[in-house]
Amino acid sequence: MKLYDCKMAPNPRRVRIFIAEKGLDIPKVEVSILDGENLKPDYLRVNPRGLLPVLELADGTHIDETVAICRFLEEANPEPNLMGRSPLEKATIESWQRHMEFDGMAAVSEVIRNSIPVFSTRGLPGVTQPVAAIPALVERGTQSVKRFYERLEQRLSES
Repeated sequence: MKLYDCKMAPNPRRVRIFIAEKGLDIPKVEVSILDGENLKPDYLRVNPRGLLPVLELADGTHIDETVAICRFLEEANPEPNLMGRSPLEKATIESWQRHMEFDGMAAVSEVIRNSIPVFSTRGLPGVTQPVAAIPALVERGTQSVKRFYERLEQRLSES
């Protein structure tokens, strides 16, 4: 088993944290998004969308998408449990995972993909053809990130 990773990217970081919390030792293959390695033919054979992370199993099967990788690792290594035991725990964790992804990660991605020069023609992840960045989206993304952090801070203060 090995993890195709990118140290600076948030989704692979989530999987690395999950792996560490599980106490697993999974070899990593670094793929640089900034250098465009994820869009080169060798990596596109691993994931045709050019996205990271990807978990490669011993039989060559590839699992992409952060939550799918974490779910696989949870099922294959049930202890310590990180995704809930009871129906309510599982639902609460899944709900907050969705909030993090759609309200937090999407807003951060909007800022990064539309403000960093290396992404000027890579405005959307998972698209191998050029897509122009839209600098006007940076302000909207910044405001969305602030709102998300306020909600998250409120929720964390309650627990």
